[in-house]
Amino acid sequence: MSRLPLAHSDPHLLGQYAGFATRLLAFAADQLLVIGIIVAVNSVVMLALNFFQLTVSDVFSFSGNFSGLTQLMRVLLLGLGLLLNLSFYIGYFIFFWMLVGQTPGKMLMGVRVVSVDARPLTFGQAIKRLLGYYLSLLPFFMGFFGY
Repeated sequence: MSRLPLAHSDPHLLGQYAGFATRLLAFAADQLLVIGIIVAVNSVVMLALNFFQLTVSDVFSFSGNFSGLTQLMRVLLLGLGLLLNLSFYIGYFIFFWMLVGQTPGKMLMGVRVVSVDARPLTFGQAIKRLLGYYLSLLPFFMGFFGY
C-alpha cells in the first residue's frame, strides 16, 4: 500500500490508501443507509397522501381520475419529490465528507477522506469527488481500481 503523509501534530502518523474492496464495502454501506432513509421518508409521504385519500397513482398518473389535482400540481409534486430525494442523496455525502471527513460507511470501514494537504474537503472538492464516483462507474468500475 502507498503511504500518504498527513499534516498532524505527530509527524509519525501516516495515512494509507484504502483498497478497492474496503472502499466498495464502505460505499455499499452508505448506499444501503441512504436508500433506506429515502424509502422510509417516501413511505411516510405515501401514508400522508393516503390520509388525504390520495394514492400514489392518483398523484403521479397523468390520465384518468384527477382527484382534485391538476396536471400542473402533479408535475410539481413529482418534481419536488425527485428534487428532495436527489438533494438528500447528494447532501449526505457532501455533508459527511466536509464535516467529519468520512461517511458512516467509511467510518464502519475505518476510512477517512482528506484533501492532499490532509485538511477536510472543501465544498468544491466534495462535489468533484461525488461526480468522480459516478464517472468512475461508467467504464466498468475501472476508475475505482486506481489505474
